[in-house]
Parts: sequence; C-alpha cells; structure tokens
Amino acid sequence: MKYNHLFCIARIHNPQLIQRAKNENCPLDYFQYDLTKSSGIAELINGVFNKIDLDKAKKIYLFNNAGMVEPIKPVEKCTSDEIEKAIKVNLIGPMVITSAYLANTENVNCDKKIINIFKEQGNLRDPKFIAQKLI
Repeated sequence: MKYNHLFCIARIHNPQLIQRAKNENCPLDYFQYDLTKSSGIAELINGVFNKIDLDKAKKIYLFNNAGMVEPIKPVEKCTSDEIEKAIKVNLIGPMVITSAYLANTENVNCDKKIINIFKEQGNLRDPKFIAQKLI
C-alpha cells in the first residue's frame, strides 16, 4: 500500500491544495508561515519532524518552492526593505529550511531528497534584477 503524508508550509492559506489532498485521500498538515520571519523557521521545521514517525518513514522529501519575484524593478530602484524581504524569502528561508531538514534527517535511514523549485527567477535576464537572483 502506498502511503504519503504531506506537510505544507505556506505564507497564505491554499484551499485548493487542501481540497486536492482530501480528494486524493492524502493526509495533509498545513502550516501557515511567513518566511520573512526567519528566526522561527528552524523551530517550525522541528515541529514538522516531531509529527513524523522517523522509524517507519521510507522517504522524506523536501520540496522547496519558496520564493518571490517582487520587486520587479532594477536593484537601484529598490528600497532596503524590499531587498531585505527578497533575500529573506529567496535565500535565507530556503537555507534555514534546508539546514533544519538535514539536521532532522541526519540519522534517519530512508530515502531523502531536497528538490528546490525556482520558476520565475530564471526568466529575469537583466543583471539589474539582482535581488530576485540571490538564490
């Protein structure tokens, strides 16, 4: 029997994802969290891992789709707050999540993978859009 359990972290509530999980009979734990608050990310990930029976897990995959494209303007037009937010969401957040994932799976004997998904940032060809490319 195939068994999956999704643990999703997102800044905004996603009712479509929740409904799809229900339709697929896939258990889902949903955590609403803003990655600009980087000081609480490791604690959040540790909380997720506290819900996983690591002795029975066959696979633990981290799909990291975190990221923001805003602000879409040359870096010299960005405020320091905009740059800071972009770096927290696009760089610091994924790094802290990855660090916590690795710490929590270090001694777990199962298939482990980290998949980072960055779709929009690859389309920004102008080097002035540096805040979006710091990933």
